[in-house]
Amino acid sequence: MKRIFSALILMGCCHAAAALADDFPASYIRAQLLKANNRVDVDLAAIAPGKPVKVDYVDAPVWIYRRTAEDLDYLRGGPTTQLADPEGKNWAESIAAANQTSASSVWTRLFLSGQPPIEKTRYRSLKDEYLVIAAWSPHSGCSLQFQEPDRRQEKQALFLDPCRGARFDAAGRVLKGELYTPPGQPKKTTRYNLFVPPHYFVSNSRLTIGLAAGASLPELDAATLRNYQGMEHNERLAAAAACNDIAEVRKALKAGANASAYVPGKRNPFDAAIVGGSMEMIQLLVANGARPTPNSRNAATFVKRREVIDLIDLLEKR
Repeated sequence: MKRIFSALILMGCCHAAAALADDFPASYIRAQLLKANNRVDVDLAAIAPGKPVKVDYVDAPVWIYRRTAEDLDYLRGGPTTQLADPEGKNWAESIAAANQTSASSVWTRLFLSGQPPIEKTRYRSLKDEYLVIAAWSPHSGCSLQFQEPDRRQEKQALFLDPCRGARFDAAGRVLKGELYTPPGQPKKTTRYNLFVPPHYFVSNSRLTIGLAAGASLPELDAATLRNYQGMEHNERLAAAAACNDIAEVRKALKAGANASAYVPGKRNPFDAAIVGGSMEMIQLLVANGARPTPNSRNAATFVKRREVIDLIDLLEKR
């Protein structure tokens, strides 16, 4: 499962939806918006200190972690030199990085609703004892692993991104370090703290994941999905495919972008279109030489696009 999340975040989307209509990605967005109106109640009395409990919200895992006395002592000490972003200065950048496709817009809006109000608060939480986080890494999209105390490389490294090596403390803050990168690609350092979904406490023993009554998701500036400034042709092609921006895809192809370009660890136009583009977009790319990659079938299966799976079958027989 962790590799599916990894593949999808490289395309800009981390989450699956129910069976979708033919007007993808609009149908995907509608389905997720409906689910965002639901709430998940959590009985805090059933959560023991020292281990996260998982719930599902809008087709994605959310962890509630009840901190231990040792965790609280560490957090009371304030920021340490181990942290890459102790003051949450990169929170807006991290959320923008998650907003890379049309289909990722609902979770981007959920983060904008839940994270900013608590990003600068002590412990990045509404109550000292509990941390609520999206259970995937902002660096790779891979499902997080919880590290038992005897397995931690560093005492405060509670959560691990198994795909890129990023480590996070009891407040979901990323520790300094270098990310794993594919051979031949530039090294990158950790930058982003874990995402925080919207949640609130109904009482001392009850937590609700979701929007509070009367709350609504913030709107997104459409331009944030279509900022191609500074991109080379192939990168621009993949970004436009992810945003279902057919006009920009045609421009990139005309400028010499390679629809079949595939580099492990980088976004591919065909795969980007699977999770962010319409069937018309995919067919345009195929007509210009795009073909499935090792990630394509998993991506199409994860977002339940039967028509795309059939197309992959046909292309792989050629």
